[in-house]
Amino acid sequence: MRRIFILVVAIACATGCKREEKASMPKCSDDLARNDVMRLQGAARSGTDPCPELTAPKISLDARGLSVDGAVKVAAADLPTSTPQNIAPLFQSFVGKRRLWKQIHLGEKFSAKVDFEAAPDASAVAGASVMRSIAWAGYETMHLVAGDVTVDFECVTPKPPGAPPDADVVRVRTSGTMHDLANEVKAELAKPAAHGKWQISFDRSS
Repeated sequence: MRRIFILVVAIACATGCKREEKASMPKCSDDLARNDVMRLQGAARSGTDPCPELTAPKISLDARGLSVDGAVKVAAADLPTSTPQNIAPLFQSFVGKRRLWKQIHLGEKFSAKVDFEAAPDASAVAGASVMRSIAWAGYETMHLVAGDVTVDFECVTPKPPGAPPDADVVRVRTSGTMHDLANEVKAELAKPAAHGKWQISFDRSS
C-alpha cells in the first residue's frame, strides 16, 4: 500500500512539473515560432510585459568587449579601434529585439532606453561605434555611465556626406576613453548654445 501511495505521489508531481513547464513563457528571442509569439502577445494584452528587457536593455563595455544583458555579444578584438563604424552583429541583434517587441505589442509605439555602463578606460571609438550601431536599429535614448560621469541623451546616426547639417544635433569629437567621451557629451549639452538639445552625433576621431 505504501508503495502504491509513493507511486501516485510521484506521478502527480511529474504531471504537475510538466504542466508548470508547459505554462512558462517562451524565451524572448528573435527566432520564436508563431505560436510562441502569440503566447507573448496574450501576456502583453493581459497587462504584463513578458519581455521588459526589449525596451530596457543593459549593455556594458569593458576589457571583455561589449555585453548585452550580461552576455558578451562582441569580443573586444572585434570592436572598432580607429574610427566609429557600424558593428553588423550588434545592429542585427537590436533590429531583432525591436522587431520582436513590435510583434508582441501590435499597433503600439516603440520607445526604449538603453542603460550603458562603460569602463572609464574603455575606448571612446568602441563606445561610439556601439551607440551608433544600436541607434541605427532604433535604440537612440542612452543613459551612459562611465566612472563618475553620468549623462542622458539621444544618439543619432551621422548624416550621409553632403547632407545639410542638422541644427538640433550637437556634434561630439570621438577620441580618448569613454570617460573622456562622457565628459565631453555632458559638457557640450551644458553649453548655452546647446540649451534644450539632447541629440548627439559622434564625429570621427581627430
